Amino acid sequence: MTACRCSSTIDDLVDACGTDYQLSLDLKAAQSGQPVIDAVAARSKELLGRTWLCHPDLATLAALRPANPRVKLVHSTRLARLNDGAERHAARLADAGVDCINLRRDDWSGGLVTLFHRFERAAFAWDLQFEHELSAALRMGCDGIYSDWVDRMVAAFRAEAAQRSTDQA
Repeated sequence: MTACRCSSTIDDLVDACGTDYQLSLDLKAAQSGQPVIDAVAARSKELLGRTWLCHPDLATLAALRPANPRVKLVHSTRLARLNDGAERHAARLADAGVDCINLRRDDWSGGLVTLFHRFERAAFAWDLQFEHELSAALRMGCDGIYSDWVDRMVAAFRAEAAQRSTDQA
């Protein structure tokens, strides 16, 4: 991906959607990180602070941290790939300046979310396609969720928010 092509795509996105949202992008090529950061920064400093760049290679993400401290970096992986265990990995993310871990829905538990939060790392979950999966991830405290079904995601979020309001009353 070239910087020009990336910039054009970011420009199209901002033209169509504005900048008042959280933007999550999967970096499909390790070398695409810097051009994406540059393109978003050139278009909107505000959006840059709400941009989450996801990649499966921790070293690639760590190398991006000096590029801009405002962009959020997300390690997308699976629990089984954390060879030194979850706690050591959370510490490694913190040391590298990687803001978040993104695990598949069935890797998460409430205790695991708490562990990553203890290291001040966000916990994202992907492949949440059904309401019971979405609700469970929200209840255990996941900070971000990914689904192919926006309507189900919004419905689950609203239902959990309503339940929290009821519980607090």
